[in-house]
Amino acid sequence: MVTFCCDCCNASLKKGKVKQHLQSCCRGSSVSCIDCGKVFQGFDFEQHNSCISEAEKYQKGLYRPKQKRGPPPPKTKAPEPTATATDPAPTTPATPAATPAPASPAPEPSPAPSPAPAVALPDCVDFKWKHAMKKVMKQAPAGTMTLAEFEEALLTQYRDCFVERIRDSFKEMCREKAKSMKHLAVDGDHVHMKSDD
Repeated sequence: MVTFCCDCCNASLKKGKVKQHLQSCCRGSSVSCIDCGKVFQGFDFEQHNSCISEAEKYQKGLYRPKQKRGPPPPKTKAPEPTATATDPAPTTPATPAATPAPASPAPEPSPAPSPAPAVALPDCVDFKWKHAMKKVMKQAPAGTMTLAEFEEALLTQYRDCFVERIRDSFKEMCREKAKSMKHLAVDGDHVHMKSDD
């Protein structure tokens, strides 16, 4: 259920109590949805029935909704064999065990669960994939390694390439942050703690 906050007295109110609150305590005030922060004037809040989830709120751009699984595919039944004019008349077996079970079709494999959506990598246009893969494989003992080892080695090279691209901007940002800290002093190429005078 959606919860609102009165913008006048900061009371936290469940949806069912908002109308009563606005009519008695804080007339003419607006309310805000606690989850999404949207402000509602008067009784506009009544149309706000559902809101973002906590995961959506805190993960922002990284949030991927869970895919709802549809109903399972319908099972198909094998058609019963029918007797034809050329078939001999059916005979009743002496024991039930002597009757062969009708061949049922092999169950269809269920679709593989879809993989989790990939998180976009920061773009490193200078990264040479072919060169990096050759370099990793040359360092592999006997020219072979597990896929996990291969991925980790490539990740290290990719990270190094990315760090090289952002190194100058990062250094500038560090200098600005250090200068803005009241307990630090930047003198040329040195940073030191300011003394408490």
